Amino acid sequence: MEVPVGGLRLPVAGNKNVNVRGESMNCYDCPDIIAPAVAVCRRCGAAVCREHAHVSHVQVQDVIGTGRATHDQPLRHITCLTCRTAEAS
Repeated sequence: MEVPVGGLRLPVAGNKNVNVRGESMNCYDCPDIIAPAVAVCRRCGAAVCREHAHVSHVQVQDVIGTGRATHDQPLRHITCLTCRTAEAS
């Protein structure tokens, strides 16, 4: 995999969580270890690993004319542990 940096394309070793400067994102909730992030919290924007990510599904509704239309596919809703606790309280 190559990452564009200042007009150059630099090779990066196999990590998909790499920004344009060639840095990888780590989990915000893992202070003692380096755990690669797999998602970003929908509420606060914190990067989270598989252990700290909470995935739920939300029905999507649109206002159509004078009524509502519910979509067949639910929306994937990924949150960190802190935001999940706040949503559930």
